[in-house]
Order: sequence, then structure tokens, then C-alpha cells
Amino acid sequence: MLDPRGGLAGELAQRAAPRPGTGEGSRPSKRALAAAAGAVERASADWSKAPKAVGAVARDRSLGSRDRRAATDLAWEVVRWRRLLERLVGTEPRDLVRAAAVLLADAPEDLLAPELRGPLRDPAHELLGDVLLHGADEATTLGVATSLPDWFAARLLAEHPVDEAIVLARALLERAPLTLRVHRDRADRDAVAAELAAAGVESTVSALAPDALTLDGHVNVRSLGPVQRSEASVQDAGSQAVVELVGATPGMRVLDACAGAGGKTLALALAGARVLGTDVRKDALGEGMRRAREAGVSDRVRLLPIPPTGPLPDALFKSPADAVLVDAPCTGSGALRREPHARWSRSPLELERMPKRQRAILARFAPAVAEGGALVYATCSLFGPENRDVVDAFLGDHPEFSLEEERTWRPDRDGCDGFYAARLRRG
Repeated sequence: MLDPRGGLAGELAQRAAPRPGTGEGSRPSKRALAAAAGAVERASADWSKAPKAVGAVARDRSLGSRDRRAATDLAWEVVRWRRLLERLVGTEPRDLVRAAAVLLADAPEDLLAPELRGPLRDPAHELLGDVLLHGADEATTLGVATSLPDWFAARLLAEHPVDEAIVLARALLERAPLTLRVHRDRADRDAVAAELAAAGVESTVSALAPDALTLDGHVNVRSLGPVQRSEASVQDAGSQAVVELVGATPGMRVLDACAGAGGKTLALALAGARVLGTDVRKDALGEGMRRAREAGVSDRVRLLPIPPTGPLPDALFKSPADAVLVDAPCTGSGALRREPHARWSRSPLELERMPKRQRAILARFAPAVAEGGALVYATCSLFGPENRDVVDAFLGDHPEFSLEEERTWRPDRDGCDGFYAARLRRG
């Protein structure tokens, strides 16, 4: 039963905070704890560099494989849960790692000094105390309980009912699943699943996209036969679902406006489309072409660097595209499971600035859509100002387009990264 004191903030403290550990989990070795603490200390100097700090531990051959796995897992747990852990045990990396082991991996509490154990026994009570004694507000309470910045937590509470906001915030703390896209012109999805099962890797067919297989547990994806043979590649199921909304068919002309490293370009080409991918990052396009060659679809792909502003190359308009995909730059709020460090390196100013940039990109590429063609706008953001608000503003300025279909995917509901996509029709 919830303690009624503290109003909504008090309710959030009790419902959103994690339950205490059981103490029945395994005890990490001293070497694993020390390696994790070292990674956390390096990452804390600049949280945007956390992948580099944790990756160094994952490659440290002075540690055994079990210690490497334990150390990297614990370090990432600290990155994810940093705000709550700091509230409970302070900022010392050694204490943060040990607290993560106790609270999140059920390790025995005697890993910690006696004076640090109390708050971990009942985090909800600790946060309720903050509400009652210090007047912590709703956004701060949800932010501490689910380790989000206040501005992020406030946005979730503004856009969702309380129940949904809690579940969504907690889902963003989970480890992202590993999902493969089976290259349909090279392999059969069910045959790939059977081969993986024979190798001891279980997988689940995703309902979000026809070529998606989500793998169970920790897997070294590069060791998998279908990946080594370029019969499958890693791509989130939500990302695959966005590509499905484009509706690519053999021979269809598709412009991938923000192609980046080519994940969606590759998927469109695998569906048989002839794809022109553009991006302002020339180096990313090079990676995209490498992937296309490995998958055997480079004959269907052309990649073209473009300037950040100003007129687009004439080549984009000589043969208008049947579909244009604008997978726009965004805050990345839907991908925090995959990039947990991003919660500490994003700024609320990005949410203020991004919509203007997103509208400009849509307007820039709209003329490349053929009459009767589709313009698909997508982000990996959970936030309305980057999603439907951008589409509504674009439609207000471009009456030649109409909204045909709109979709959202969320980690708490669909098991994938958070995505938004809208398909607009010209004419």
C-alpha cells in the first residue's frame, strides 16, 4: 500500500524506485569490481565518452572473460542508474559500482561499507523522504527514481499519463535487445533461426517487421554464421519497422535523405529498391557503401554527399523519387537503452532547437518526391515537438502533401527502440 503523504511526487517516489536487491546473486570478483570502478571514473570526466571507457574494459585481456563481462555489465549499470545511485551512496566510483551490484544484480550487501547499506534496502522510502523533507517535485522525483534529467522526466509526465510515464521511464533503463535483419534475398528467416538454435542461440520472431529476429541473452554477434556470411546484420526491430512503412518494392526509386552509415539504405536495397542515399557526413556514407557491397546490393545503391545548407545537387530532382525517407537528426530520446550515456550528454536546448532543423530538412527534400509519391518522416525520439508537431507544421506549409499513416513504437510496449514515423502522400 502506498503512503499517501507527498501527493503525486510521493506516489512517484514509491512506484518508480527499484525494489531492494535480494542478496542472493553472485558476488563479483575484486578484479571485476576494480575494473568497473576504473571505467566509471574515466567516464565521469565526460559521460559522452562512456562507450570508450567501458569498451576498454571489454577488450582488457588481462582480465578473464567472466571478469570482463561482469565489469562491463556493472559499469554500464552505473552509467544507466547514475543519478539514483549517486543519491543513495554518493559519487565515489568504487561505491557506485558496488551499489549497482547490490541493488541491480542482487549481490550481497556486505560488498558495501555498513554506513552505505541502509539507503539500498529501501530506495522508495529514501526518495519519499526527499519529497516530505525537502519538497522534491514530480519531475525531480521521477528523474531521480529512474535516473533521468529533470527536463526529460518533466517531458514524459507532460506527454503521458502517470502510469505510462513511469513504465516508459523504467523501460529506458533496460538493456536493449539484439535484433538481426535477415537479408531476404540471401537467406530465409526461419532457416536462420534454426541455424542459430542449433548453435545454442535462441531467437524470437519479431511482430514488428518480417525479417526481424530478436536474440536471447548475451551473444557475440560477429561469431554468428549468418552474420559472417552477410545473410543477416544488426538492426533494431523498430528501425526495421520504419523501413517497412516506406513500402519499398523491387525497382522502386527511393531517396534516403539522411542515410548516415546506411542501415536503412541497406534495408531498402534488400527489398529490391534502387536507393540514392545522401548525407552531410561523407565518412558515414563510406561505411554505408561498404555494408552494401558486403550484402551484395551495391548495384542498387548510390551514395551522394550533400552540403549542410544551400541548394541540393541537381541529381536529386532529375528523376523524382517514388519515396523519400527523412530519418531526421533528433534528441535520440527513444534510443537510451542502446546509448545509456546519452541521457547525461543531452540538453533541453536540443529539444528546443531540433524541431526547426527537422522542419527545414523536410522542406528541403520535399521537392524530390514524385507526384503521387510518399515522404516518410521518422525520428528515434519520444517527444511530441520532434514528431507530430513537426509533421503538422510541415503540412501547414505544404498543402500538396497529406498525412496517410502515422506510427509510434516504444520500448515499454513494443520491445524496440522508441521511434515515430509518418507517411505523407504528395498529390
